[in-house]
Amino acid sequence: MHRHALIALTVGLLTTVSLPLTAANVAWLDNSAVRLFNEQDWALFRTNVRETLDAAADGETRPWSNPASHASGTATPLRTDTTDGAPCRILRMEQAVKVTTGSSIQRFCQGEDGSWHLANTR
Repeated sequence: MHRHALIALTVGLLTTVSLPLTAANVAWLDNSAVRLFNEQDWALFRTNVRETLDAAADGETRPWSNPASHASGTATPLRTDTTDGAPCRILRMEQAVKVTTGSSIQRFCQGEDGSWHLANTR
């Protein structure tokens, strides 16, 4: 899939997790299994990430799967801290679609409205 199509797919990536769409923030998608996700896979992925950020303890792995497409994944918070008073979490996300796999570690911070935002990485 072309890079522009991947960027377009990330617009709806996480329903309550906002992602600033810059090249640096979507580069992790290039070699990831998420490039093979269908709409149902994206919905399951979004729900898993949102629920994991909201409620999972650090180190707790939360799985998801879609038997219809053979897609699956996990989300694991690695660390929780605060930045400028906002809760932030380091999240490891792993995905698989049939034999294609991918993983990423990203930092998310929670906004005042309760939504999670992909934090700028350096």
